[in-house]
Formats: sequence, structure tokens, C-alpha cells
Amino acid sequence: LHSTAIRSAAQIVRRNRRREARELVLARSEFSEAMPCDDDLGRILDEELADLPARYRDPIVLCRVRGVTLAAAAEDLGLSVAGVWKRVQ
Repeated sequence: LHSTAIRSAAQIVRRNRRREARELVLARSEFSEAMPCDDDLGRILDEELADLPARYRDPIVLCRVRGVTLAAAAEDLGLSVAGVWKRVQ
């Protein structure tokens, strides 16, 4: 019973971290203002990133757009560093 409770709690923590990371990405989805580029290029980037599934979009936005390190993104998303690296590449 104890080990089941520990695994369940760990799952909840991971799920909450992923949800918080997704909410943070959505709250800061003003790519065209954050990037020093044309309005058209920013709009196109917004559209293309919005088309990606969240499992790929979130690591890309955190690492490539916001400049977060792989380790920090992995912690925020509840993934391994290798998992984030694979999704960013």
C-alpha cells in the first residue's frame, strides 16, 4: 500500500509539473513580441508551433524560444534531459 501511494503521488507531481509548464508556455505565447523578427515571420512561427502536439511544442518553446536549459526544461516538464533533447532536435 505504501509503494502504491508513493507511485501515485509521484504521478500526480509529474502531471502537475507538465500542466504548469504547458500553462506557462501558453501564457507566454507572444512569440512575435519576444523575437526580434518580422511580424509575418512571428505569425508564421506562432501558427507552426500551434500545429505541433504539446509533447513537442512545449520543449521547443522552452528551449529554443525562451532559452531555458535542457535540464530546467526537463524538470519543468517532468521528463528526462534526453527526452527533452530528442524532442527539441
